[in-house]
Amino acid sequence: MADVENPPPPKPSEPAQALKAPKKGGVVARKLTVNELEWVKRFDFLEQAGYRLRPRYKPGWEPSWKLGETSLNHEDSIFLDTPKLIDATRLSDGMTVMLKCIPDDTEEAAIGLYLSSEELRQDPRNHAAPILAVLRDPSDTDYAIVVMPLLRRVDAPLPQSVREAVEFVDQLLEGMAFMHEHQIAHRDSAWGNVMMDGRRIFPGGWHPQSPELRPDGKHVLPDTPSSRTSVGGVRYYFIDFGISSRGLDSVTGADGQEEAPELSATKPYNPFKLDVYVLGMAFHHFLLKTHGRLEFMQPLVDYMTPEDPNTRPSIVEVVIRFQEIRSKLTKKDLSQRLTPNELEPKWTRLWNDLLYLALIFLSPPATLKSSPTELVYRCAKGSSTTFPLPEITAAPKVSLSVIVPAFNETLRLKPMLTAAITHLSSLPASSKRTFEIIVVDDCSKDATTSTALEFAKQNPKIDIRVVTFARNRGKGGAVQHGVLHCRGERVLMVDADGASKFSDLEKLWVCLDEVESGENGVAVGSRAHMVNSEAVVKRSFLRNCLMYAFHALLRTVGVSYIHDTQCGFKLFTRSSARVLFQSLHLHGWVFDVELLLLAQRLDIPVVEVPIEWQEIDGSKMSLMRDSINMGKDVLLLRANYTIGRWRAVDDERSKKN
Repeated sequence: MADVENPPPPKPSEPAQALKAPKKGGVVARKLTVNELEWVKRFDFLEQAGYRLRPRYKPGWEPSWKLGETSLNHEDSIFLDTPKLIDATRLSDGMTVMLKCIPDDTEEAAIGLYLSSEELRQDPRNHAAPILAVLRDPSDTDYAIVVMPLLRRVDAPLPQSVREAVEFVDQLLEGMAFMHEHQIAHRDSAWGNVMMDGRRIFPGGWHPQSPELRPDGKHVLPDTPSSRTSVGGVRYYFIDFGISSRGLDSVTGADGQEEAPELSATKPYNPFKLDVYVLGMAFHHFLLKTHGRLEFMQPLVDYMTPEDPNTRPSIVEVVIRFQEIRSKLTKKDLSQRLTPNELEPKWTRLWNDLLYLALIFLSPPATLKSSPTELVYRCAKGSSTTFPLPEITAAPKVSLSVIVPAFNETLRLKPMLTAAITHLSSLPASSKRTFEIIVVDDCSKDATTSTALEFAKQNPKIDIRVVTFARNRGKGGAVQHGVLHCRGERVLMVDADGASKFSDLEKLWVCLDEVESGENGVAVGSRAHMVNSEAVVKRSFLRNCLMYAFHALLRTVGVSYIHDTQCGFKLFTRSSARVLFQSLHLHGWVFDVELLLLAQRLDIPVVEVPIEWQEIDGSKMSLMRDSINMGKDVLLLRANYTIGRWRAVDDERSKKN
């Protein structure tokens, strides 16, 4: 992209640094380069093979922006960063892949295919970037095109904790040991040839040629993305087997990113001992040279990098030495924040460390483990008979799931459920809308569960499911549990007090139809239009002051685009409900705010819909105590997302291609 200055590929001796936001300005790339024209020639062949290049490389392409106009909002202005490497869309499933053009007379494709064979790919120790296919253009027999998944540089973002650095070392040692076990020497395992599967950190994706941008090529990714730990870890891969060898104990060649002492075009050397040296130097450049608190790694690097290859250990010996070092690290050691070696003054470092540990201590866990009794439901068939709850990852079975969180709602639950089934049962048959109602009792102290079951027995033709928590989780935890175990194509969360007019569901339904994009969308019921209504005016002065203070605090989080975040009447598509509620960390009153923040970050369309609402007596909210907790949760929300500890986690991220 002429208006975006792409960072050059890292050199092994350069310290790691995170990708920066694109710089604006420059000459607009209205003409294809010589290397790009080579890919234009392959466009039709690749299309027939099942891979589509971006519009820029379609024969006859004309820039989508006018001469003299900025190209910033035009994806087709992004040009190739590496001549022999281009991105494409796999037509069979829409997956973004990378195509690499390599000489057909090298071992790169053969070694890659061997490591990608079904048997070896099933081995979790295999950290070679998988080859999905090898294409050969009949009109260009000198080259082959290797198809690989889209991966991301390991310094974008940088690791943030000792645990993440240790995991990086662990995976790469494991991967190299696996290759050596199969008589494959990489010979160029510098840190620039190590990539990661970044889908956990960036579930919304990134642009293949400008990885600091979103897939649309227009918007910049967050400056503070998720940490590896906060998304459950990432997987690392070795790439570029262009000079690799298989079954050879002695080789020649001076190529490689790391200037190892034995490299020679004429004098033979052991490629496996070379691998140990180059990987040790990768740890030095990527981790030890730029970060503090990794001093315990220095003996391992020294062990791997003697000048004399004959004194170097085998990779198996290195793995054993590393396991000894790791076994001595405590949980406290692993949880330490990685610190820059030179940039942070002593007192600044101490302060940042204290804040980091305090944040970990105060923040709730991302998920709460459910007891066996919480993974079953009861219904009209009997209070003692239980049935297993389904998972939201399964295919939908009904049109709508209604999720009702309930805590001590004996008095208010029946009227609300009556309003719900009255409306849903009155819909015309032509709508063909099937539904289920899931009541989640958040460990009530009254007869909420028995009230719900009694109502279910009185309405046996209605699919009403009752889940009872063994311990209180909070309103957000109850809604999350119900959503993650529902069967609906769309999911409605509604408060048990019946304050929202249930028939306004149809307003949300129509508006969601209008904004839904790619099976994603959220319709938010709103009371913002009632700000001057009698219901609000009659509230106490203190309650209104707290309401306005909370709205001011929300602006610091970045969800001010929604005027009423707290209305308990929201409709989700199944796809959006899955990714949003699987990523939810807050389980108290502020969980709605996190849902909307996640939707914003994932570009899920959200529409705010005015609904009818009335104040209902019997609120379980303590004005002062819960207001303080809400303020605290908003601050935790902002802090965790700012430093990247929290982010959306899509369950599809871990599937292998």
